[in-house]
Amino acid sequence: MEHPMKDALLDLVLTEWGPGALLCWDADGGLVGSTRAFQRMFGLGADDEADLGAIWSRVRGCCAADPGDLASAFAGVSDREVVLVDREASGPRQLRLSLRHLASPGYLTVLLARDLTDRPDCRNGRPEDRLLSAEHERQEQALRDSEQRARALLEAMPDLMFRLDRQGVYLDYKAAREDLAVQHLDSLIGLRVRALTPVPFADLIEAKIAETLQTGRLQRFEYRLEIPGRGLRDWEARMVPSGLNEVIATVRDVTEQKADAARLHRLSQVVEQSSDAILLTDVRFRVDYVNPAFETLFGWTLDELRGCLPDILNAEPDAETHQQSIYSRLRAGEQVSAEVLNRRKDGSLFHCRYWASPLHDDQGTVVGYMGSQQDISARVQAQQALSASETRYRLLAEHSSDLISKHSSDGTFLYVSPSCRTLLGYAPEELVGRSPYELFHEGDLEAIRASHETVLSSKSVDRVEYRMRRQNGDWVWLETNSHLVDDPEDAQGYVILAQSRDVTEAHQLRRAMVQSQKMEAIGRLTGGIAHDFNNILGTVLGFAELARLRNAGVDTRLDGYLEQIDIAGERARNLVRQLLVYSRGESTVGAHATPLVPVIKEILKMLHPMLPANLSVGFEGGAESLIVRIAPLHLQQMLLNLVLNARDAMPGGGEIRVVLRETLAGGECAVSRECFSGRWIELSVTDQGKGIPDEHRELLFQPFFTTKGVGEGSGMGLAVIAGLMRSYNGHVLVSSRLGEGSHFRLLLPPAEATAQ
Repeated sequence: MEHPMKDALLDLVLTEWGPGALLCWDADGGLVGSTRAFQRMFGLGADDEADLGAIWSRVRGCCAADPGDLASAFAGVSDREVVLVDREASGPRQLRLSLRHLASPGYLTVLLARDLTDRPDCRNGRPEDRLLSAEHERQEQALRDSEQRARALLEAMPDLMFRLDRQGVYLDYKAAREDLAVQHLDSLIGLRVRALTPVPFADLIEAKIAETLQTGRLQRFEYRLEIPGRGLRDWEARMVPSGLNEVIATVRDVTEQKADAARLHRLSQVVEQSSDAILLTDVRFRVDYVNPAFETLFGWTLDELRGCLPDILNAEPDAETHQQSIYSRLRAGEQVSAEVLNRRKDGSLFHCRYWASPLHDDQGTVVGYMGSQQDISARVQAQQALSASETRYRLLAEHSSDLISKHSSDGTFLYVSPSCRTLLGYAPEELVGRSPYELFHEGDLEAIRASHETVLSSKSVDRVEYRMRRQNGDWVWLETNSHLVDDPEDAQGYVILAQSRDVTEAHQLRRAMVQSQKMEAIGRLTGGIAHDFNNILGTVLGFAELARLRNAGVDTRLDGYLEQIDIAGERARNLVRQLLVYSRGESTVGAHATPLVPVIKEILKMLHPMLPANLSVGFEGGAESLIVRIAPLHLQQMLLNLVLNARDAMPGGGEIRVVLRETLAGGECAVSRECFSGRWIELSVTDQGKGIPDEHRELLFQPFFTTKGVGEGSGMGLAVIAGLMRSYNGHVLVSSRLGEGSHFRLLLPPAEATAQ
């Protein structure tokens, strides 16, 4: 029988246990092989090695006395002595059978037979021979102990061991961890390194084998080799000659060691190259390391400071107390940080921020302390200068009528000057910490955000106008100039400084001027159109009258046509009259002091048939003494237009509220855009309709603007109201919310008072 590991295994056993007759089988009972000495000792031939059981029977049959079941006899002992039958002229042979197990490679069992016939105690029983026998036994026991220690040492050696011949063929191996091998170890024996590994690695191993055998000296080298399932690994190898043409190589996986070394090197480089001044002490706070940045900052070298306490660096007025406090907190396991005044070697002082913490080993034991320092003198000086500057500018800000404010990058108020009480009605502490975006008018948010982005990105001064809500709910127009300023106390190193000025009056004047110019232009246009159209209309109606006279009732159908021309002409004439009212106002020659309550009640009674059944009008009148100077027809026109508009805005029905009262009011007129205030007689109409979109507010009082369908309205109702209110020096206020309805307020001066 031949086995691929036979010769190598038998050589391994002979090397470890000395000469003898050997029989070897694996864990499954399969024979690995036997030496010729074993075959001769028990008279075995080539055919007798086919079965392990047959070999045990053969060995048993060769014994002079029946030893029983030898295979079971070794269950509790590792050695057993037997006497073989006298098969030769030399007489019977005394043998010691020993059973050994190899955990690797695989799991193998070896039966070792040693001839004890020539041992002194086997020849006779003389005392001196027994002494020699005892000595021989002690030597054998010492040899076995030595073998056991050598084997234990071999098993304890790290990771991998290989025996290779000159050509790089694996002769034997030992593996504490088979997962480190490039291939399953059971299939290594008898194969060449070149057959299993990449060419560069095989070249390296063969070159090292040749160098080892040539020099006879230990070779140390490192290499990288990929292991299936574990990736590329780093290895450290040692190779020594073990015979004329053999070497033994021990291999250790040093991947983690090299990674740890690399990490340690990187950390040391970080410390060495750090811009922070780093100091390390032992557990007694004695200096044992400073990095180059420390030497540069403090002026002391490591040789000058080694073994000293860091106390000499501290220049605080209570330096000793301060330093002892630091030591106490570090001993308690705390991390310590603070800003202190330190001293350089030349005696100069500087401000320093430091961090200190305990250093622990892998077991958590404190082995020293580390401190890191930064020179913050420039920052402290800047803070002091900034503080002085802030003191000066705070005086200016607190006495300025403009609103001075400081904001974080997201706009949050960090500081607000006292003038906010006057401009916005808030105390400064009510705004600090709040976002101004809560107070901005929705229509100005886009412009404000654009200005904000410009300030942050370009760091230039930017100006923007916007509306801001006062505490009482009113809107104030502000013009704000803002820009970035450095602030070392802020987390981002800068803040936004803003100066805001109340430009409400100027803004209203501009709006009023623009509105006046616009209305004047529209008035001239509509007046011109109305004049020309009136001339054309007069011609049309004149010829229609001539046609009626010429016809004299001859053609009744023609009379019907001419009647329709008259009706359309009258509507056109009314429209022209409305255009003229808008463009030039209306003559107030017929105006007189009119008690409003009875007139309004009469108008509402007249309107009742024009309203659907699901709609009601509620009137809340003031005292009978509410009198204004106005023509009743004009009052009727205005109230009629407002109620009919409210009716059209409430197709689902509801209630229209009409209120007449005396009031103090002010604001921006929706017609002229002028600001006004004073005592007025107010006539208001409130509906519960759809409301007016913001984009329509500016167009409400312009001629022909309407949101109704084609043929449902001329768009002149509110335009007529605008013209009439200008004629009577009145004002209009409009408020509306989508889905909640609209509120129109006509403000007319009392007959006995003049508006301011």
